[in-house]
Amino acid sequence: MPIQDSNAGEVMPPIKALLLDDSAFDRNRIRRMTEKSDIPMMIEEVPTIAALSQVMDRDVFDLIMIDYQLAEGDGLEALDLIQNHATNRGAATIMISGQEHMEVAVSAFRNGCHDFITKDELTLPMLRDAMQSALQNASIAMLRGPQIAQEIQKQVQQAMRSTLESGVMQSALTEGLRQAADRIGLEVAGKGTEEMDAFLTEFVADDRFYF
Repeated sequence: MPIQDSNAGEVMPPIKALLLDDSAFDRNRIRRMTEKSDIPMMIEEVPTIAALSQVMDRDVFDLIMIDYQLAEGDGLEALDLIQNHATNRGAATIMISGQEHMEVAVSAFRNGCHDFITKDELTLPMLRDAMQSALQNASIAMLRGPQIAQEIQKQVQQAMRSTLESGVMQSALTEGLRQAADRIGLEVAGKGTEEMDAFLTEFVADDRFYF
């Protein structure tokens, strides 16, 4: 059943998924479940973290499923690689473990994993729900990202304005500005304190800070 945009009625492209698991049996099992999930999906499989890195470097994925217990490294190492990858850090992630380790689940969630399921409890409905939940949570995180960045910048600007408006900081900036101007030959050395303070006040009021 194709995914449709409920607002526009348009058929959405298949989800691009990547599965990391060193067990061919488990990869086949999970693939069969995804094919029966009614979620249009193109899934690629890799057996190692090294292969995961190579595949991510050449393609961008919507969903990445990670086996925790690997022959080399573990799922948390793979998750860290994903979270710091230039083009795949926004992918939805699901950690799949052969055993139920509460501490592993907690670490996975703390490091940005969107869902955690165990292979012993893995069923088609559970996997489908986990995939849908992870994709939704990843989309929300991507939408909130710019808003959070804007709010942080706003708070920094307010803090800088408050600091600049204090007499001590403004005096220090005035002296620093004079010294900088002297080094590059600008004619501000002769300006009076009131003129320099007026310049800084205008700068603060203009509300233009760049980071």
